[in-house]
Amino acid sequence: MDEREARAALIKQNRRSLIDALKLVYPLALTFYSLRQVLAGVEEHYLKGDITYLVEKGYVAWVNRKPNMNWPSREYKLTAVGVEIADAINTDPALEP
Repeated sequence: MDEREARAALIKQNRRSLIDALKLVYPLALTFYSLRQVLAGVEEHYLKGDITYLVEKGYVAWVNRKPNMNWPSREYKLTAVGVEIADAINTDPALEP
């Protein structure tokens, strides 16, 4: 496995871990700060990118959206489509190992 493949595998693993963490508390939301605590091994800038990606895909929703809200206070939860991904009812190649 070359460096690019290793990086892609790590991104997929991080995104899957994020979805799994949100699945544990579904239908509740977690703050970005809480997600950082749960996924302590993921650097903050990568976690922000992964959350943004999952929101754009429709798997995760930012539920307390306000203009200029700081990241630690943002709350995220799985959408119905995100639950289907977490439960392996649907698949997404960007999240599969």
